[in-house]
Amino acid sequence: MSLGSHAFLQRVVRHHERILTAAASSSVASREAKPQAGSRASPGGSVLVLLPVEESLRDLGVPEQLLVETHLFLPASFPSQFINLRGQGIHRDNGVLISDFGFPTPLRLDILAEEVIYDRGLILECLLVSSSLFSSSASSSSSASSHLPSHASGRRSWNGVARVDDEQEKEEKENLEKIEADLRAETTRWWRGSKAGAAAERDVEEEISFFRNTYVLTLGCDTEIASRLRELVSVCARRVCLLGPALGTGAGGALLARSSAGSEAVAAVASTVESFVFLRLQDRLWSFAVQALATRQEKLEMKLKTLRENLPFLHERLQVKPVLRNVPLQASAAILDQLSTWRLPEQKTACLAWVVRSVQNACRKHVRLVHGQQRRAEMERKETRVSPAPPQPVEITVDDLVGLLLVTAALSQGRLLLANLWVMNLFNLQRPREAQFDEASFHLTTLQSALSFACVVSVPQTQTTPRRGEPQM
Repeated sequence: MSLGSHAFLQRVVRHHERILTAAASSSVASREAKPQAGSRASPGGSVLVLLPVEESLRDLGVPEQLLVETHLFLPASFPSQFINLRGQGIHRDNGVLISDFGFPTPLRLDILAEEVIYDRGLILECLLVSSSLFSSSASSSSSASSHLPSHASGRRSWNGVARVDDEQEKEEKENLEKIEADLRAETTRWWRGSKAGAAAERDVEEEISFFRNTYVLTLGCDTEIASRLRELVSVCARRVCLLGPALGTGAGGALLARSSAGSEAVAAVASTVESFVFLRLQDRLWSFAVQALATRQEKLEMKLKTLRENLPFLHERLQVKPVLRNVPLQASAAILDQLSTWRLPEQKTACLAWVVRSVQNACRKHVRLVHGQQRRAEMERKETRVSPAPPQPVEITVDDLVGLLLVTAALSQGRLLLANLWVMNLFNLQRPREAQFDEASFHLTTLQSALSFACVVSVPQTQTTPRRGEPQM
């Protein structure tokens, strides 16, 4: 039987064409930029689609978009290695797929069949595998060695003792403010450093004004908008690179040298120009996002309010671990509400990372408190003195994080959340492909998955006792 009739593939092709097309476009761009010598024979621009045996997809309780993003893979920089749309990596070893990073537990899937399918210009490398990535992780989740994926850990140990207090909040805000302050200081140094700098500023502003006045923003065309922004940033960066002496790089044109130091300088300038372009276009992009997403935003806020009133249902539906279901996330929700106060996409993504760290800290403290209470109860029951057990680490999977972020969003006001996500996603899409799977992107896709679930889930109506004289249903 052809894999083209697989139920999951049919669902992806019919209902998630945008995701599939964006993945294929990203794969084409990557292969044109970095041809892979010695890799397996594979059509250029293809997407690797994992098709789990249909039995493993039953009763998963996983949001469909999350399921799709987890099972669509793009080729990585090395042969036989692939990265999915959630930044998780696997590699192929003959007839087996083995997880590399990003998964809560090691995975190993048998390849049962494979077929290349051509569909409306898309090249789909389909692999029928022995299980879904979710059922595999669930079957091994009882292992005591379960840990956070490296992206979600944020390089912070769960056994740390740092506290989210007023001083730390002040430091976090200062770091966010410093992002824009440093950008303004650097670009001012460029423009005011010489007469050539003033001319470069005029040229860059003309390019930005041309985009602002001529480009029509359309919802649903994020990839195309990001591509045009990438071109704009490239043009502006080339113009700035001509300011060799003003940039503090020695003789003019030194930035374009082929040395590693020159390449690093070019990359640094391009990154700063990228931020400058987004800062100058911030009002245009932001006002468009707010207006275009107003209806969806209103519906989202209503749904978040409903979920806020039904948190036990939310925890159960997303299968959040019982020990994590009473974690106080009000402080994290307050941080999430600050997204709109920051102008630059980098500031917004840094603020989102702060939210994730806050959630992690809240989980750690809550679990230590629960374990302490259990230990004290045990001591009272035995009526004996025993030394307290050492604090145990929090075990949290990507699925837990999706659930906890959705609870955080439900507890927050949720105002302009979709507009913030649109700006951050647009910024992420116009970055080089290899940069689209870093820690910040992981946080973004995780929150997007959480909100996607919120938009489709149906909260059961609370049963009420009928009044006297009313018929019972």
